[in-house]
Amino acid sequence: MLKESVAEELRIYESRRATPLRLREYFSIGDKHNSDADTLLHSAQFIHTELPIRFARLIRTLNHLPKVLADLAPCTQVRVGFMQSFHELLHSPHPRTPKDEAAFIRLAERIRDRHANTMETMGHALAMMRSRHAHHPLDADFHQSLDRFQTARLAVSVLLNQYIAMHAPRSHWVGIMCDHTSPAAIADEVAAQAAALARLHYGDAPKIIIEGDVMATFLYIPAHLQHILFELLKNAVRATVETHGRKLPAIRITIIAGGEDISIRIADEGGGIPRTVLHKVFDYLFTTAPEKEGRDLPEQDVDPIAGLGHGLSVSRIYARYFGGDLHLESLHGYGTEAFLYLPNSAEAREVLL
Repeated sequence: MLKESVAEELRIYESRRATPLRLREYFSIGDKHNSDADTLLHSAQFIHTELPIRFARLIRTLNHLPKVLADLAPCTQVRVGFMQSFHELLHSPHPRTPKDEAAFIRLAERIRDRHANTMETMGHALAMMRSRHAHHPLDADFHQSLDRFQTARLAVSVLLNQYIAMHAPRSHWVGIMCDHTSPAAIADEVAAQAAALARLHYGDAPKIIIEGDVMATFLYIPAHLQHILFELLKNAVRATVETHGRKLPAIRITIIAGGEDISIRIADEGGGIPRTVLHKVFDYLFTTAPEKEGRDLPEQDVDPIAGLGHGLSVSRIYARYFGGDLHLESLHGYGTEAFLYLPNSAEAREVLL
């Protein structure tokens, strides 16, 4: 049970409006001297005020998950950790000097490390729920509640990791953001990873061709683009190999730098998805991979190329976080095309639910 005082603090902070930031605002915080003591202190002061609001709203989304999920041990573990971080932030001294900031960054790093495995923990909670409540209806409200949770989790993660990473400046980067993010370079790196995984799992992998505006760069969070592309390519590679076996057709990645968006299409000839289930591909727990017996699986028993069944749904959250989007089109019997749109503008703002 929460102490009454902590419960009241949560009610106060979850009712406060979080401050959505533009990519430009995140980047310009330290554009010239992002390790300067005054800049870091200013950032720490904002984070100290903003982060408890985002944590309170995150805890609220967790508490509003369906009971069949929220009452599971992994969710309880995540909730306890969030509560601890909220309490520590709320009762830590407001940074007023560079010495205070040095203490605050240590607290921020402890909080980051505490929640490093949140995605995996929630993934296993979903797998447990599917095992124990196989016939429980997963309606639109269920998926929307998880979308709200994942968005709120990302709101905490971006702000926290941006502040921490600002302490290690490098050219073209401020924190976790890079103004020379190259979709082609990231696609090339991710393609190698997906192909290596396929060779390990199947003994072969299709060729992956990158074409279009391969020299394009923009301001974005490279780790987010990497996460999305890996999920999409992993699915495309698996579908291609499992459909064709030998003489694998190539997967094509097309990059277009438009005035409004960076658009990326991933096209495969992996057999496609039936129209009757295409609308489910962004549902949590949906997967086209074969089911394994007993879904209370330890992490080491999860098929790395199939995953836990929430990769696409979470990837869409990443895409939408700064106003982009992700959707799929399919020709069943031929292949699938994934369309990723990311804002090609520093004015793009966080979409905080």
